[in-house]
Amino acid sequence: MGSIIERHTADARREAAYALRELTGALDSARVRLPSVGIDWRAARMSGTVLVELGAARPDVVVRLAAAVWAGSANLWLPRVGERVVDLATGAVGEFRGAADGRWWLRPRGGGREWDADPRLVRAAGERE
Repeated sequence: MGSIIERHTADARREAAYALRELTGALDSARVRLPSVGIDWRAARMSGTVLVELGAARPDVVVRLAAAVWAGSANLWLPRVGERVVDLATGAVGEFRGAADGRWWLRPRGGGREWDADPRLVRAAGERE
């Protein structure tokens, strides 16, 4: 079963591994490779906090990374968990629950069955296309 600290550390490691997969997947799609990206396990042993280490990169790689961020920044919006949103693909109004693998998870206000949505087709409730 493990202690509370062991469970917390295991959860933090899973969260860091997930964050690293999401980052490297997004970077791969933008054709940007950070050669020393990884998880800093030493920080976890010292502080109890698991960190994703972005490491060092050549200037040309950093410029490509910046260009990818700039290109996506016009559409960069992530609702807060519980924020009311509209899925334009279905017309359904729901609340934002989280994001995974390039999809957003929504659920009806007040509870119910969650559904995944294309983030490009989700708007803040009250906002028009």
